[in-house]
Amino acid sequence: MIAERHPLLIDIISEQKTSCQNPPGPVLIKELMKHHTRSLFIEWHEPVTLEMISAFSQFVPQKVKVNLIIRKQGKECTESQNKKTRQCRLRKRDHIDKMKMLHLSDLLGALVYYGFDLNEYKHDSDSVFISLYKTREKSDDLIQRGWFISIPRVGLGGKVFKLYKIRTMYPFARYLHTFMVRTHGFDHSCKIDSDFRITPLGKYLRKFFLDELAQIMNILKGDMTLIGVRPLCQETLALYPPDLQNLRLKFKPGLLPPFYADLPRNYKELFESERNYLNSKYQSPFKTDIKLVAKIIYNLFTHKKRQVTLESSCHSI
Repeated sequence: MIAERHPLLIDIISEQKTSCQNPPGPVLIKELMKHHTRSLFIEWHEPVTLEMISAFSQFVPQKVKVNLIIRKQGKECTESQNKKTRQCRLRKRDHIDKMKMLHLSDLLGALVYYGFDLNEYKHDSDSVFISLYKTREKSDDLIQRGWFISIPRVGLGGKVFKLYKIRTMYPFARYLHTFMVRTHGFDHSCKIDSDFRITPLGKYLRKFFLDELAQIMNILKGDMTLIGVRPLCQETLALYPPDLQNLRLKFKPGLLPPFYADLPRNYKELFESERNYLNSKYQSPFKTDIKLVAKIIYNLFTHKKRQVTLESSCHSI
């Protein structure tokens, strides 16, 4: 087990209807704060829902550390009775569907959305342990749940526009970007390492670049061009050297980036690839783009391509 039961642990049994409507209220939390002035120990049992997180966040004071333990559902039926086992599993599945159980990505992202900063999380076969702090009020952002979403990106002259994409991540994934960079880091291809925020369908869409098709709308609107550096979120753009940031803002972002031509293996090579492309494009725009497209086509046909874009590390969906 990741964590043992604490004497002042709060049990919230989500199998009961009252659990989602009645998380620990302000009176109970005030009583606990008499004993623990800076921390709370909370235990939930699957399924954890958005309603539970929303209600709980309203009663936790700011600047308070919360150690949250989530107990996973155990098997409820014996393997010896096949028919009864199937019926039991069906009942359990129906119950979870009604409760709208959250994926780990949405669970952690929702906690950030409702005002918590994540410190760490651990999990094993029995439970999930999350250490977090309440630092602010709930975000006012609108959560996009459809197949097609729009996300903020930095364009020409620093203007922020809405980039259209087909969803490849869970709805609350975008709120985990800073946490994922800090805890998972980037792999050799400039993506967040072992990114669990990507949905199973999202992996397929990214493999064949199908999630990018919606950006044709951005090209038609004039926010992007067909060829150019990829549009970045503000968090990722801030990681760039100041001179390259300024250089990027002089051009519209594009759908086909120099990444697919040069195939950089790390951020240093990525920065150099974009810097060379933009400087060359400033001198000879048409000639530079023709060379870039030719090199991308060559890489595709010689199987040298890698499915990597910086944007995959900084947006949700």
